[in-house]
Amino acid sequence: MRITLCTHNLNIEGAPRSLFLLAKGLQNSGHDCHVFSPYEGPLAKDYAKHKIHLKIIPELFKNKERMILSELKRSADIVIINTIHGFSLVDQCKKFEIPTIWIIRESEFFKYKVELPDLSNSAISNAPVIVFPSNACAQMYSDCLNNNEHIIPNGINIEEVDAKLRNFNPQAKRQELRLPLSTPIVTLVGTICPNKGQYEFIQASLRIIHETTQQPITFLIMGGTRNGKHEQYIERAQNLVNTNGVRAYVRFLPESDDALEIMALSDICVCPSFIETCPRVVLEAMTCRRPIIASSTYGIPELIEDGIHGLLIPPGHAGLLADKIRTLITDPDLALKLTQNARTRIEKEFSHQLTVQRFIELIASVDSSKQKLM
Repeated sequence: MRITLCTHNLNIEGAPRSLFLLAKGLQNSGHDCHVFSPYEGPLAKDYAKHKIHLKIIPELFKNKERMILSELKRSADIVIINTIHGFSLVDQCKKFEIPTIWIIRESEFFKYKVELPDLSNSAISNAPVIVFPSNACAQMYSDCLNNNEHIIPNGINIEEVDAKLRNFNPQAKRQELRLPLSTPIVTLVGTICPNKGQYEFIQASLRIIHETTQQPITFLIMGGTRNGKHEQYIERAQNLVNTNGVRAYVRFLPESDDALEIMALSDICVCPSFIETCPRVVLEAMTCRRPIIASSTYGIPELIEDGIHGLLIPPGHAGLLADKIRTLITDPDLALKLTQNARTRIEKEFSHQLTVQRFIELIASVDSSKQKLM
């Protein structure tokens, strides 16, 4: 089947990465996949590596771009549109009778209704098929849904993670990054912005650094920015580090392809976000057997049962985050139990193969419905 997948960007972020993995999985299953994006970005090389055709269309998500719709009508049996930003394209595809699956990954519907003035409740209710990565995300749209929703969680390619880390040498990577070789490392990976909780993570690190008389701990913040956004937030976070004289213990690392290795060399991973739907960083930490502390917000409790697969805290609570970090540092038996349970859950419920299979079944259902109407 000819499938066109439309992404809102090609950045190394959760939503574009998830769509790339879906495209790769569908292509490997025998489908002919093409990807459209309005912007260039670092994921382009990954599409090229896997021989998935990529086309840059600057007007992709602009309203009523008929040339794009004509191309989709001619060349695609089904179109998968990624993120809430594609709402106008979903609407236009419906008018052109192009079968679509719309993946909405954003839990904060209230926010996007302000940022995207043309986005209305009817865009949700009139969409033929919507996929949400978590029940919590779908719940945020419940007033608008019209029995058109499906829940398909993000999945992780366990075999690829294991293969990448099979010969990984954490000590060598620490040396490369000039990190301490023997001290515990606590890591937060994610786009640097207020929603991801980097400031609260630094606040928690300050509590631990100033109160610890034993072995020092290193705190890593890895991530990029969104096209220059949130500069004041980044400056505020960096100033918190600098003014407290802890640059030796709190390090910023740029966004890169080796985020998985950074998590693998860490002793603890954290995800103190205020808003998350089905975060890949949590899935990755669970897969590479690193204990995870995360916010009990939106879709995260659907991945982690507190005290079983990881530790949960209320979002924005730096004090509790510090306490949980101390707990895992001082209780290695608990940390080991959490990682073992988390890995088992990933294997049973959140594998990439299971996610792709669910999409293949949904695609077949959409195609069958189209055939009945012909």
